[in-house]
Amino acid sequence: MPLKNIHMKKIFFCFIYLSGCLINNISAQSLLPLQKGMTVFTHKAIITSFQAQSIDIVDTRNPPANGATHFSNWHPTIQHFLEPHDEVFGVTIDNKPNPNIYVTPTTCYLSTAFPATSNIIYKINGTTGAVGPYLFGSGPNTIQTFSVGYGNICFDGDHNQLFVTTMHDGKIYRISVTNTTGTILSSFDPFTHAPYPGTPAYAPLATGERLWGIGYYKNKVYFSVWACDEGRQNGNHNTIWSIDVDPVTGNFIGPEKLEITIPFLTGVTGGNYSNPVSCISFSSVTGNMLLAERTMLADNGNSGFCWDNARVMEYVGSSGAWLPSPNQFFTNATAYNGSCNISPSPPLPGTLCSGGACYQSNQFVIASGAYFFGSSGLSIMPFTGNSLASADALNYYADIIPADNPGCLVTYGDNTIVPPPCYDCIGSFGPQLNKKYLISGWVKDANAPVNVTGYTNPKIEVQFDVGPNGSGGTVSAGIYPAAGQVIDGWQRIEGEFLVPANAFKIRIKLECGSGSNSQPCLFDDIRVFPFDGSMKSYVYDPDNLRLVAELDERNYATLYEYDEEGKLTRVKKETEKGKMTIKESKNSTHKK
Repeated sequence: MPLKNIHMKKIFFCFIYLSGCLINNISAQSLLPLQKGMTVFTHKAIITSFQAQSIDIVDTRNPPANGATHFSNWHPTIQHFLEPHDEVFGVTIDNKPNPNIYVTPTTCYLSTAFPATSNIIYKINGTTGAVGPYLFGSGPNTIQTFSVGYGNICFDGDHNQLFVTTMHDGKIYRISVTNTTGTILSSFDPFTHAPYPGTPAYAPLATGERLWGIGYYKNKVYFSVWACDEGRQNGNHNTIWSIDVDPVTGNFIGPEKLEITIPFLTGVTGGNYSNPVSCISFSSVTGNMLLAERTMLADNGNSGFCWDNARVMEYVGSSGAWLPSPNQFFTNATAYNGSCNISPSPPLPGTLCSGGACYQSNQFVIASGAYFFGSSGLSIMPFTGNSLASADALNYYADIIPADNPGCLVTYGDNTIVPPPCYDCIGSFGPQLNKKYLISGWVKDANAPVNVTGYTNPKIEVQFDVGPNGSGGTVSAGIYPAAGQVIDGWQRIEGEFLVPANAFKIRIKLECGSGSNSQPCLFDDIRVFPFDGSMKSYVYDPDNLRLVAELDERNYATLYEYDEEGKLTRVKKETEKGKMTIKESKNSTHKK
């Protein structure tokens, strides 16, 4: 029995995270509040007029419409910000209408001029640009970094909290953003180890206990483990792990799970290694994961001019089933000849990432780096990737001056609240790859006679666009006809389907025949849920709010009938054999 249409209110968030930075405004032109498509970008502190600049807002909206061309450097509008007493690398933004920005101190720039001596996490007001400590560096509510700085930071809009890694203790911290200052809610230690003594004291590298990149997606925190780099080619693999997050409380509910083993560089001889992943982000369009590496020769960085052999990599799939994407992202078409690369072979071209990369909606992938086209700043690549041969013809290069040692970035666009078109109904549905689902519904032929015993024309078909951005075409996962008893003119449709490993988009087609067999028909109560799950639906009378129907996991209804006084008089149940009464009662009032 079909349900009445019910609108269920739900606000859903799409987030994309990465690193970057920002601080007190020293530019004549303000780019606050942030607009969709703008990028917040960090780099090594540059002394200008006795002031240290390390954070920029870059207007990366629609590059070709704002003067960007291929095979050349682009000079977009930029707002510089002052250094907040520490050099900073990690950055994220929240989901406020005017997003606030959170940044973390670092030692990855090999700098002694502005060491990350504090444990402070800074917040930049998204409207005014005012800067201040958000998580203070002293007191019981403190993360001790012991002068080695943080790894990175990300925002979880489902639970209104931050996650941050440190280079010192190998832990992930969970921080509330509901107050004017941050509060440490809990921490998670993914690997067992003893405390690290001394100052500075980095978490061990060779034993795989040093964390850097971090990102949040669908009730999971993903983080990177830094186990090797260009300066320490020890044969260990850098890795990506995840931790589950409680959907209600937002707390960690581990244990940690290995998701990706980062492949060693290919085409580089003399050592089995890759550089560490410093940033992790996710596409709200495809759900793909984007990873950015940063060239490191030592615990606290490199000489400042070593950018070769640091990649931008995309993975497709979901937790437990991530695979390398067919899309490749080359930051540019050449290598940097002045590199301090210490491998015996020449450096790899197109691998000049300096630690930051994220999606800009479904338009671009933006990466930080140096010497792209003789410039330092941002490589703006097509959303669907490029090739080494086509990189300079497809990329845009934003020259950010001064930015000789780029850091991380975050692009504002995917992290906004996106209400459904009707503002009063369920939002997006995202089935998991390689998972079996059950689809069901009810159909009625509009012109069928009263005594009809079944329908042959109506069907439901489930299709998937497969491959990167659907480039592999459309495949059918199943066609499901109506079957079973006709109940009050309605017949049920039910079927199982498996989501392909390379699925990009799902399509559900409602068919009523074709050509001369085409007939008008009605569909209702269409439901999709995991095969190993259970689902119930409820229908309420819109006038008196009484429960009138309850649909079970097979999409059969239990119907409730009431008298004029609102008392339950009859309960009917739909089954495979038809409708039957399972309870009936009569009430009467005797007159005196």
